[in-house]
Amino acid sequence: MGDNKNVSRQGKVPFRALDKAFFGIGLALCLAATIYTGLIYGSLPDTIPTHFDFSGKADAWGAKSSIWIGPIITLPTILVIVVVSMFNTNTTKNGKVLSPEGNVKVVDHMRRMLSLISPCIGVISWDLVLSMSGKLTGNLLILVAIGGILAVAIGYSLVIWRVMSKDPGVEGKEGPFL
Repeated sequence: MGDNKNVSRQGKVPFRALDKAFFGIGLALCLAATIYTGLIYGSLPDTIPTHFDFSGKADAWGAKSSIWIGPIITLPTILVIVVVSMFNTNTTKNGKVLSPEGNVKVVDHMRRMLSLISPCIGVISWDLVLSMSGKLTGNLLILVAIGGILAVAIGYSLVIWRVMSKDPGVEGKEGPFL
């Protein structure tokens, strides 16, 4: 593993600057949506829209505290994604450890996938807050964010699968997962 420039001395794959930037954008969007929610909370009516039909019209209502559902779900989700990306640096294939080169490629692709999903989650947080506060109508923003998540997840999962299917693995070395 020491010959590979992309692996640190501890065998961990370092974060790329672009991935850190995408994670930062996602985290900043979620934090900003949370702060904005706190700022507007007092001015919200007691009952706010909580669900919208496909055309973007409200079809369910709830207490104004419902507006916190977006930040309560999205902010921890981003944090979990970052933690998983930091610590999930050893990959396996059918219980066998991948080669050092294959491991670096898979971890890099996994991190890029999760980092690209992070801003989409931030956009979803804003969409929920703005829609429920009546500042945004329509479903385009959330549909684009969900479409982005699906496209990135499917695309990178296929790339990861291709890398793993071509990797010979390390003979005689079993991985932590089956």
